[in-house]
Amino acid sequence: MKHNTLTALTLPLFILGLLLLPATDASAAAGDTTVHSGTWSKKTYSASGTWKIVKNGDDHFVVLDSKFKTKSAPDLKLFLTKSKASSLTGKNATKNAVRIAKLKSNKGAQRYKLPKGTSPADYKTLIIHCEKYSKLWVTGTLK
Repeated sequence: MKHNTLTALTLPLFILGLLLLPATDASAAAGDTTVHSGTWSKKTYSASGTWKIVKNGDDHFVVLDSKFKTKSAPDLKLFLTKSKASSLTGKNATKNAVRIAKLKSNKGAQRYKLPKGTSPADYKTLIIHCEKYSKLWVTGTLK
């Protein structure tokens, strides 16, 4: 009888403990140092959530948080550009830019490694751009 009572009390306490654990960002990694971070600014569409560029060892990564969400499109890609956000349009967004990757999803936590030799210090703006339709989705200013 004691075993059943103990089990009946332990399970709810275990579940409560899981609910009280702090949420963790699945895209965070040990050793990450944030070098830039910000929110998205609307161009054609909006995006929620935050982004950051982190350094881990010799590599840099763009990290989108778990609250990231934007409208779906067939060809959304991340770029870093040397242009200021205010001067960007769908037509010139990828000039003076380096392609990071095609978005894995239009929502949720994500992590993308910057191409070798790419230093965030050389760029001014992070963008999401639909190359297929030349639509500049959102921008993020590197600070």
